[in-house]
Amino acid sequence: MNKTKIEWTDYSWNPLTGCNNGCDYCYANSIFKRFGKSFKPTFHLDRLKDIDKITKPCKVFVCSVADLWGDFDSLETLAYVGDLLERIRQSKYGHITFQLLTKRPEKLAASPMLFPANVWVGTTVTNWQETKRIDDLRKGVMGALKFVSFEPLLSHFSEEDLDLTGIKWVIIGAMTGQPKSRLVKPKEDWIFDIVKECDKKGIPIYMKNSLREYGELRREFPTQGINLKNKGEK
Repeated sequence: MNKTKIEWTDYSWNPLTGCNNGCDYCYANSIFKRFGKSFKPTFHLDRLKDIDKITKPCKVFVCSVADLWGDFDSLETLAYVGDLLERIRQSKYGHITFQLLTKRPEKLAASPMLFPANVWVGTTVTNWQETKRIDDLRKGVMGALKFVSFEPLLSHFSEEDLDLTGIKWVIIGAMTGQPKSRLVKPKEDWIFDIVKECDKKGIPIYMKNSLREYGELRREFPTQGINLKNKGEK
């Protein structure tokens, strides 16, 4: 369990590391390669108990360097993931806001899951071709707050592309930490057309530091499942 530099959370908790999604912009994969570590999905049973050290209200990003709904070669790892999801449902962790993020919400849509209100489940959408993920998230998640992370933002979204019905939080950020040849710098209208859609529906927006050059950053949080004293603390 570590304090994290990720702006919209307090801690990262990584009982599972590694991912097979194969995103070419993946910051986690590049970090693992830099230190000569395998990015194959691996479960770390010894880290499960770390969550019991958290006694005060806070936000915890679960598996920040993995995807809980990714593809797993090992049935054992898949079983451990199921155990982890059951763990965060336990009432004794009601003081923690668990934040889960996936690029594979179609798996949730195929087998919907019910979560308590202190769990937030989101999906990453980087371009207009991935907007079906938002619909899959709506279909697959019950009880939990649903959010969308537009990071890295790689294309424009028209009003017709973007249905944010039922979404309660949006994160927006640019690509960072990649070789210059692969950097995609968002245009202003890419950002502000998302902001406009959020404002229509009253959806709070969290703009990451990577958007600082575009003006004042909005740092808003939803209130479901979160201690209000923590709201906007970062």
